[in-house]
Formats: sequence, C-alpha cells, structure tokens
Amino acid sequence: MISIFKKIALNNTKYYEIMGLEKNATPQDIRKAFRKFNRYHPKKTDLDRVKEINNAYEILRDPKKREIYDKYGEEGLNNPEILEDYNPFNSIFNFINQKKCGVKFVKLNITLEDAYNGGRKEVEYDKKIICPKCKGGTKITCVKCNSSGFGIQQKISSIILQTKCDECYGRGKIIKDTCEECKGKRVQNIKRKIGIDLDRGVPDRHKYKMANVGDEFPDIEAGDLIIEIFLQEHKDFIRKGADLWYKCKISLYEALTGVKEP
Repeated sequence: MISIFKKIALNNTKYYEIMGLEKNATPQDIRKAFRKFNRYHPKKTDLDRVKEINNAYEILRDPKKREIYDKYGEEGLNNPEILEDYNPFNSIFNFINQKKCGVKFVKLNITLEDAYNGGRKEVEYDKKIICPKCKGGTKITCVKCNSSGFGIQQKISSIILQTKCDECYGRGKIIKDTCEECKGKRVQNIKRKIGIDLDRGVPDRHKYKMANVGDEFPDIEAGDLIIEIFLQEHKDFIRKGADLWYKCKISLYEALTGVKEP
C-alpha cells in the first residue's frame, strides 16, 4: 500500500516573481518581459541578476518545463526521472498492477511488389522466454520487506511515498536458488521466427499486432508483438496513397506530340 503523508508548501512562483509576471502569464507576456529586461534593465553588469533572469526565462518559455515547475517546483525540474512524465505515482502503480509484459516492436522491410501482391512473410525477432530449466525459479518470502514489496519511505517534493523494495523489486518474493542456466534472471533470450500475412496494398508504416507472442516473464501474461511495415524505395515507381507515380525524362518535342514508352 502506498502511503501519502503530510503535504508541505510548494514554491512554484519564484521564477514568475523574478520576471515580474503573474502565474497566468501567456507565452507572449514571458517573451515581452524578457525583451524588456534586456533592453531597459539598468544593472546589466550584475551578472547574478542576468543569470537569474535567463534561468527563469529558459524554464517559463518551455511548455513542458513550465508545466513541471507549476506542479512540482524546482524539485521537479531537478529530478525529472522521479516524476515519470510529471506523475510520481505512474511508475509505482504500473509496477504493482503489471499483469502483462510490455509490447515489443519489430520492423519489417518489404518491397513495392510485396505490398502490391500481399502474401506471407517471415519475421525474425529477439524474444525473452521463461527459463526452460528452472521454469522461472522457486520463490520464497522476501525477508527485507516481509513480503510487502515496499522499502523505505521517500520524500519527493510535496509528498512522501514508499519505494519498492530493492531486494525483491516490489514483488514480495525472491528466488530461492540461482539457476545456472539463466543466472537468476528467470528468463533467457532467444531468436524466434513468426509468419505474417500481408494484406494486398498494405500501406507504409502499417502495424500488425500479434497477441501474446512477445516477451515472457514468470507470473504475468506474455507481451504482444507489433510488426511495423516499412516500404522500401522503388527504382521506378513512387507510391502515394493508393496511386503509383512513374517518373521519366522526355524531350519538349515528346511532351508536345506525345510518346509511347516501350
């Protein structure tokens, strides 16, 4: 269970105050304030002040950085890897609720003729499978977290939360004996081939989803495989949507009188 404790005051107005702006300032207001400082500030020789203004401007001019600052203050800017796309709960919730391995993406290069005719193609890709020798290993209760899956409490900006146990990685159990085959990783890497039926006229960058044939890991469902189609450049034809364009050089006389290509 994730614990949220006392909220503390969050300073996310400092940069606005430095530039003499309100928090609802528009991008135009921010640029105008910065230009005004550069043009009229009487103490341009004050390097600390110049640095302070430039730093505030660099944060507020960037929509993503400004969003982080507005939500989490300077702590969020200094620790973006903790925020997980600005939400400190995402990585923990995703880990706890994980029931399926992540999606694996594979590229398949095909010719224009392949796209026109369709048909079956074979794709080779790297895949993780559950170790065939230890079958994922025999698990026992993690002593460090007493099977809770959580370790020490961690303070992030305005909240305090519990981190996953670094011994069992939040699963509450550890492997009893290390397998010589997989070295305790519980999975092995292999090469695997799979057949895919291309639709006639399949477009460039089209994606085919193959359910449950991606990576495997003990205790959760195998991941999906996404095969993305990449159309190779043709020496004569250019494909634009459902049309084929042919490019060739002709003389002015041929353009005026017409010509029949062999």
